[in-house]
Amino acid sequence: MQAEPLFTTTLVDLQWIGAYIAVAFLLILPRYPYALKQWLLAALNLGAVFFFFFGFKPEAYVQYGVMLAVLVMHWIILRAFHATGNDDNRLYWLAFLFPIALLVAFKAQSTLALLGASYLSFRMAQTAFELRGRPQIQVGLGEYLAFLVFPPTFSAGPISPFLYYRETATGASISLYNIGWGLLRIAIGYIKFRFLATFFQQLTFGSHWSGGFQHDLLDFMLSGASYYLYLFMNFSGYTDIAVGLGALLGIRVRENFANPFLARNVKDFWRRWHLSLTEFVRDAVFTPLSMVLMRTLGPNFATLSVLIATFATFTVLAMWHGVEAGFFIFYTAHALAFAFNQITEDMLRRRGRGVLRRYMDNPWTLWTGRVLTFLFLSATCAFLELRTWAEITKVFALMS
Repeated sequence: MQAEPLFTTTLVDLQWIGAYIAVAFLLILPRYPYALKQWLLAALNLGAVFFFFFGFKPEAYVQYGVMLAVLVMHWIILRAFHATGNDDNRLYWLAFLFPIALLVAFKAQSTLALLGASYLSFRMAQTAFELRGRPQIQVGLGEYLAFLVFPPTFSAGPISPFLYYRETATGASISLYNIGWGLLRIAIGYIKFRFLATFFQQLTFGSHWSGGFQHDLLDFMLSGASYYLYLFMNFSGYTDIAVGLGALLGIRVRENFANPFLARNVKDFWRRWHLSLTEFVRDAVFTPLSMVLMRTLGPNFATLSVLIATFATFTVLAMWHGVEAGFFIFYTAHALAFAFNQITEDMLRRRGRGVLRRYMDNPWTLWTGRVLTFLFLSATCAFLELRTWAEITKVFALMS
């Protein structure tokens, strides 16, 4: 869940980023056909991604070539799907599952590492999901490549929808408002990413527990809370920078957070955290699976259907992040808490009209829920840092 930085703080890096933005300005400002503009942006983005993320190492050429081949292959599948009027379910599922299957294959082997594979795979699958039922939308190869390898969102998201990109890229223009707003978001993101994340990182397990001294439960919660805050500052800071860079060019990038510290329970937390991923998994996994189960099991088993779909969704999220034990502990705990919230809400609804609303509107239950949710996140986020059994057992061995 940690974001990969787009750049370091050296003057040379900042100069190259400035050069990318300046060239992008020159491509966006003139008025000429949209398709040509997208091809030029695709060429610029592909070159920038290779320069910033792959470098000129010998193995980078193979990795980059594989990435480019995968992107073109997926576009060919989307074109074939469009040629059928978006009616061929086999081609839809091929377009949807092809990038996910490749992601699983890349994670299962260690010979070839593909940078940005997780976010690329979900952007491709999400595009197939978006285009289903929209036969009027045709995607050009230049436009698709420009969207997929947009440098600000390439390695760590957000998983911005294709239709977001087209909506703004079609009429993208440079304005003083966009420049001001973009620079403000970049500044906020940089402060979070560079300073606040670094501060909280000093109290995480990797730093605070590295001396080998004995610790207690309070230290465990402190380090877990610090890692939770570090994750937010690191990841939301990166998102701010990505949104800001997109704004400079007049291209909309998906927001990724909605005040997660105000979440009253785990169910509410997942409406606010990593939105571009959780909303995609909700639409692609949770909603269709729960509907199928409800039709199969009947309305009397609606709650059971929701719970099964919940555990399936959190399993997908765990596997997307990795196969280490810590991810499965974190997501299993959240699935159980999510299920508890769902059952509690159903019980309150059955107690009478307005009972759930009065409970939700009560300020005491609201703030108690927020405190308990923060403590729960502090305890469970520990396992996002302590990902392996060796790390987990080492930390617990240090607790008196």
